Amino acid sequence: MGAALETDISLGSPVETLPGIGPRRAERLREAGVVTVEDLLFHVPFRYEDRSRCARIADLVPGLPATIRARILTPRLVRTRRQGFSFVQAVLDDGSGAIRAVWYNQPWLARVLQADRTGFFHGDPRVAREGHEGLGALVLQNPEIELIDGGIRAANGVEDGADNEAEDGADNGADNGAENGGEDVPVTLASQESPGEDEPLHTGRIVPIYRSLGGLSSRSLRRIIARALAALGDRIEDFLPSEIRRKLSLTWRGSAVRGIHFPPSDPAAGISFEELADRTSPFHRRLIFEEFFLMQAALVERHRLARSESRGFRYRFTQETRAKLASLLPFALTAAQKRVLREIRDDMEGTSPMNRLLQGDVGSGKTVIAALALAIAADNGLQGALMAPTELLAEQHHRHLQALLGPGGWTVLLLTSSVRGAARRRVVEALAGGETVIVIGTHALLEGSLTFSRLGLVVVDEEHRFGVAQRTLLRAKGYRPDLLLMTATPIPRSLALTLYGDLDQSVLDQMPPRRQTIKTLLRSEEHRERVYDGIRRELEDGRQAFIVYPLVEESDRGGMKAAVEMADRLQTGPFSGFRVGLLHGRMKSEERGVVMAAFAQGEIHLLVATTVVEVGIDVPNATVLVVEHPERFGLSQLHQLRGRVGRGSAKSYCILLAPEGISEESRRRLDVLVSESDGFRIAEKDLLQRGAGDLLGTRQHGLPELRIGEPVRDAVLMSLARKEAASWLERVEAGEARAPRALLERLGRGGGETS
Repeated sequence: MGAALETDISLGSPVETLPGIGPRRAERLREAGVVTVEDLLFHVPFRYEDRSRCARIADLVPGLPATIRARILTPRLVRTRRQGFSFVQAVLDDGSGAIRAVWYNQPWLARVLQADRTGFFHGDPRVAREGHEGLGALVLQNPEIELIDGGIRAANGVEDGADNEAEDGADNGADNGAENGGEDVPVTLASQESPGEDEPLHTGRIVPIYRSLGGLSSRSLRRIIARALAALGDRIEDFLPSEIRRKLSLTWRGSAVRGIHFPPSDPAAGISFEELADRTSPFHRRLIFEEFFLMQAALVERHRLARSESRGFRYRFTQETRAKLASLLPFALTAAQKRVLREIRDDMEGTSPMNRLLQGDVGSGKTVIAALALAIAADNGLQGALMAPTELLAEQHHRHLQALLGPGGWTVLLLTSSVRGAARRRVVEALAGGETVIVIGTHALLEGSLTFSRLGLVVVDEEHRFGVAQRTLLRAKGYRPDLLLMTATPIPRSLALTLYGDLDQSVLDQMPPRRQTIKTLLRSEEHRERVYDGIRRELEDGRQAFIVYPLVEESDRGGMKAAVEMADRLQTGPFSGFRVGLLHGRMKSEERGVVMAAFAQGEIHLLVATTVVEVGIDVPNATVLVVEHPERFGLSQLHQLRGRVGRGSAKSYCILLAPEGISEESRRRLDVLVSESDGFRIAEKDLLQRGAGDLLGTRQHGLPELRIGEPVRDAVLMSLARKEAASWLERVEAGEARAPRALLERLGRGGGETS
């Protein structure tokens, strides 16, 4: 590899210091987020192809991709009468038989495919066209090539380290041809720059397949990554504490990085292709654990620092307060609600600010817990704030909390962008003047002009809909107030450790006895009239229903039905004998309030809506929810919508009304909702299907990035990493363990020793 081996390259070196990365390639890689050599090495394969087993030419089967090791016979360039079209052909022989190979429009290959040279050839044998039967019925079209006797430094006549656009184009074409089975696709030779002196890189082994990076194909990336690994040598530092590596039998970091890109094909190495494909190999396990350990160590450290803070006040939970709250509740708390309330009360009575996440499935009673916590704060002379993501939800919370806490003498105010004039001045003056009030609001609570005099408790509902900066801004309006985050979108434990590992966590895992099981059905367009018949029977029995649409108004998006138009059609058509209401996010607050009040009082029988009703709607008399175009929604969102019914004593139904011709994948996904009622299991399946990237991106600002691990898929490793990170940090604080300097640097701390 010449110059590559002589270059003093480290993981932190700019990627352009690698041979083969010139200015243009470096710029494209930087645009893709690859700045250093380490960034490049952690662009790991998303799948592998087993090209390690060489087939005999005599055994080749049409349509079954295979790798052969063969000698080149009679290579020649053929120029045709068609202008600009030529092909190179050669006979390949491995002793068991011979096969013709052909490469289209790559005349330079004639200089490379020399007679009697040996190489690996990987491709898809095809039935030869009429007139080419001399060597049998098969031909290899555009096979990948890797010559192994002497190697080639510059297959297309350019120096090995050149940043050559033509080379990029040829490589990309080769990769597409090999992986997609296309014809007439350019192919290049690989240079003999492999993980080992005599090992092939693109054929004759288990071959890594990468997602395109900066316009570079898998073939280009294999070559560049092999160069990087060769240039690094043994300079891949392992920063995990040695005792953890030994305890968990984790391979060295350098071995893991090399193995994940170029795994050994020898069965004696004990690495199966299935382990690589499933990302459970020792190489994957080591690097995934490393990522999780870094993240969990940072989260545990955050949590420890938060608990070491003190605040300027401490709550008292008197018998008088307890009796007053108990007298206001119209029902008995479940055992889960009592447990969670006790956890919150213990936090509030402590000396450090509360930092707690409250998870609970739809209808599990989170709002009651929040109301009681806010009442405790107010009873101690402190102000409380509850922030909701939508005006509709904020208005609903305000009505509920006012009805629940008002009789006890607590003042509950509302502040949204729709609250103006004297009503707004009342809220602003009360908060700034130090009145003991509870304010329910939306993003309006974040306005810089709004000040709190004694903010003691911040509750954020549907937390996943807010950014970290937004809730931090609200909390900053007080002096280290308590923080309670709530979500009705259940989060699997492994993902919760990633998203909220710096918080204490409470789970409402018990439903109130009054909640009904909801029967969920998947129906197609042909069943529409039967669905309408079922809704009419419920309405005739005095019940109410929802129909939810993905759009407010019709558009050109695939002919999907929309709420505004359908509300008119339903009122004048199948439900002309009933009152149909309309609710969507573009309506003014006053209009929404009128519609919701009419629906709650039974004056509206059928409510046509968008996903604005996903949260914040509590009408016990509603027994049917129909979701149009359910394939357009996520499973967790559908589960939330389903929670709008089943709140009373009557049997309730959720009907997913899908158009004809939805994909099998969509049908399988919707079948999950039909068969499953547990929100945590639904959320886990939802996240496995669509990934947790968006959630991680919005929540974990400032933490190490996850590039290999998936919290849901790798749940066991996540829990293990949490346990080991917490134990290790505890031992470091106690002076019982040493902290490797490189690890401390990655955690943003200086100093330390090398273990």
